[in-house]
Amino acid sequence: MVLVTAIITTIGTDYLRKAIESVKAQTYKNIELIICYDGNNFNDFKEKIESEFDSLILLNVGPFNNANNARQTGIGQANGKYIALLDDDDYWHEKHIEKNIKETEKYEDRNILLVSNSILISNCQELRKLPERYYDEKNESIAEYLFFLKGNKKTLMQTSSFFFNKEVGISYPFNKKLKLHQDYDWIIRVDRSNEVLIKQTTYD
Repeated sequence: MVLVTAIITTIGTDYLRKAIESVKAQTYKNIELIICYDGNNFNDFKEKIESEFDSLILLNVGPFNNANNARQTGIGQANGKYIALLDDDDYWHEKHIEKNIKETEKYEDRNILLVSNSILISNCQELRKLPERYYDEKNESIAEYLFFLKGNKKTLMQTSSFFFNKEVGISYPFNKKLKLHQDYDWIIRVDRSNEVLIKQTTYD
């Protein structure tokens, strides 16, 4: 069973516990969990998290050195063949990793980036599934998909849905200087390389 590294970036928000629990609840069990802490008082954070959860790796990447720095530090420390990113205010469906692993089996000879769909939830109510329009890989680039509307349907590719070979994360590092749209910048650069197969997947 191939090892997958889940990387959560956080400054220690109240949402973090649910993100960790969603990793621990995955049906696919061979997961290395790395939490990259970009806040203050790492020792206090470490004591609190380790009192609640076991079998995780905590990295001190702060204070406040940017989410992309945190992600890239985690990627560099990962032992998994595949990387799955998760922001601390998001959480995964219990079969997120299992379904991504099954999808990669179709492309074992390629470096691949899978982008799954997301569900927008507010006050414990499911509002809608995103994106409303999926990437047409034969007729548009990732940049065209993200920035040129067709039929006013919302597009989306965001970090908590990214699943990729570790080699992709090493060869195409996240830009540590960016403050906004870090996920868009990264996936557009990966797409322009023409070296990585990008597939947008739909999981219920």
